[in-house]
Amino acid sequence: GGYTVVDVESCRLGLRQVGMVEAGGARLLAVNDSPLTLRGVNRHDHSAEGGKAVEWGEMLSDALTMKRHNFNAVRTAHYPNATAWYELCDAVGLWVVDEANIETHGFLASGDEGILAKTPSWRLAFLARFARMVQRDKNHPCVIVWSLGNESGYGPNHDAMAAWCRTHDPSRPVQYESCGGGDATDIICPMYPDKKHVEKVGSSAAGQNAKWMFAPTRRFPLGTREQPRPLIPCEF
Repeated sequence: GGYTVVDVESCRLGLRQVGMVEAGGARLLAVNDSPLTLRGVNRHDHSAEGGKAVEWGEMLSDALTMKRHNFNAVRTAHYPNATAWYELCDAVGLWVVDEANIETHGFLASGDEGILAKTPSWRLAFLARFARMVQRDKNHPCVIVWSLGNESGYGPNHDAMAAWCRTHDPSRPVQYESCGGGDATDIICPMYPDKKHVEKVGSSAAGQNAKWMFAPTRRFPLGTREQPRPLIPCEF
């Protein structure tokens, strides 16, 4: 009809449903109503030779090495990765916890790791970083969980991000370690928990909502959830 094709874009599509199911007295993360056993690893988007200039072949090597060692999930610690990484995860079959580029761990030196999360003037900056990630990566079937960031304390800005996400993409759960059992997270995702800690948090809503504290730099809020949440350590 006289038109000239200027550009063509394509992406892989996957049909699946992420949710929670009851099994064995616990509430578990599931895909298509089948509980998931996640064998995950954290990955930095970094090259030993090129620094932050990571070649596609290096990403492919990372993905295939994970598969060979029976990993089935990866957390983009601690920022969104290059888009090619998600394409590889779609192709080889790795579930992804996509993490926002938000970390204020350095503020521990001032006495409050979460000071920016409690500062209203920083809310839009928190939201912008998170929303850009969700809007960019939402069509990748490998992404099954959104992460609000890493080691940023906890404050109203995290609640704002979680609320935004549950409105704009209710198809995936949200997780955040540094709010403990607070309502901003749909998954209880502690760092480096021992057996005693896992038993204390447990699989009951009451245990998860309690004001438990594992890391000495965290002051977790009380939760109000009526149902228990999956317990999946995000670092171990």
